[in-house]
Amino acid sequence: MIDVKVSVLIPIYNVGRYLDQCLDSVVNQTLKDIEIICINDGSTDNSLSIIKKYASIDNRIIIIDKENTGYGDSMNLGLSMAKGKYIGIVESDDYIKHTMFEELYTIIHSNDLEVVGSFYSAWNDGYYITRGYLNNVVLDEVIDVVMYRKELIQFEIIWSRIYSKTFLLNNNIYFLSTPSASYQDVSFNYKVWKYASKTYISSTSYYNYRLDNPNSSVNSKDKVYAVHSEIEEVFRVSTKDDYSYAFDKLLSVYLYNYYRISDEYKDDFEIFMLNEIKKYDVNIDRDKLSEINKLLYQTYIENEDIFKLLAFNYNMKNGHLIKNDNHTWIEEINQYDKKIIYGAGIRGQRVGKKIDDAIFAQTSVDDTLACIDVENSQGEVIKKQIASIYDISDINDAVIIITPTYKYAVDMVHIALECGFQNIYYFNESLNKRCM
Repeated sequence: MIDVKVSVLIPIYNVGRYLDQCLDSVVNQTLKDIEIICINDGSTDNSLSIIKKYASIDNRIIIIDKENTGYGDSMNLGLSMAKGKYIGIVESDDYIKHTMFEELYTIIHSNDLEVVGSFYSAWNDGYYITRGYLNNVVLDEVIDVVMYRKELIQFEIIWSRIYSKTFLLNNNIYFLSTPSASYQDVSFNYKVWKYASKTYISSTSYYNYRLDNPNSSVNSKDKVYAVHSEIEEVFRVSTKDDYSYAFDKLLSVYLYNYYRISDEYKDDFEIFMLNEIKKYDVNIDRDKLSEINKLLYQTYIENEDIFKLLAFNYNMKNGHLIKNDNHTWIEEINQYDKKIIYGAGIRGQRVGKKIDDAIFAQTSVDDTLACIDVENSQGEVIKKQIASIYDISDINDAVIIITPTYKYAVDMVHIALECGFQNIYYFNESLNKRCM
């Protein structure tokens, strides 16, 4: 019997198409002292037979086969059976680098930490986007959670981490077991950062998160409302000291779901979301809100109609305004006949390399910034005139791509909306890196 260092929980439901890749990545970890707990949640495809195949050749695999009772119940059952000092989670349609658990185990064990996290890579049809950016958080060293709690609470993924099992048990950190619900990581994640004292966030990307699974909850419009119970749980465990952090999470979660929900359900969800915001809007400490939510909250107070317009366009998962965060963004923008690049700095010029027929604009234009030299997609340097955004507001059927960093972008979103532009994209950090 091995001394189990990490118990790896793999919740499984109808993922036969991806399961071999997932299990291969886990059984081949360089850290051998692990147990692999596969919780089959009543799959109706070939998932169970795949698990059994792997278990027949690797005695570290433990199979829990049960009726379909949902993600939260599966995870809690796995936690109750785990023998390891630390807990890892791998979603069954994802896969990990072979060194993930060895390297994260070394960090958490040698520093006696409660939780250790890392960046991850979003995988979409053969294309990777590194994610996990944490603004203002010190990386690759031990940090005090209290110094970065509002940023860490927004770091919502639960699987590119390992946790001390004792820490989870002592603080009663479990998953809600609501049948058929989704987003059951929201309250779990909140409680982790509410109770943790020290952590370490690695800038290495170990985890490959799949975006191209058509059955994932990301693409399930029926599960959007299920997050309500998660938000209730967040506020249930909140105290006066961390109430504003809970409100910050509410804004992020509801605005993200408002962005994603099908247009036919948007009106109803908008009413639901605004009622929830009003319900919990009590003595909010704005300094405890993330920067994007602080500005949105201020907009909500001043002008609810502008807030709704911003909410309609904001993709809160990444904290950026963009309607498609994958490799088809150029094709999506090129569907518009007229294109405006709002911001003529370095980031704007990078967009200009990809979109040759765009107009460059700034909020104000003086003689020294009347035109710039821009390299186009063929590598040719051409001179581009810069217009004032106010002077071209008559072409508000164009798509407008806002390129400066978020510090300046929110004001520019307001200006674009005031000028009548509706098709607004924000050139976020992942797209910026891909154009460099």
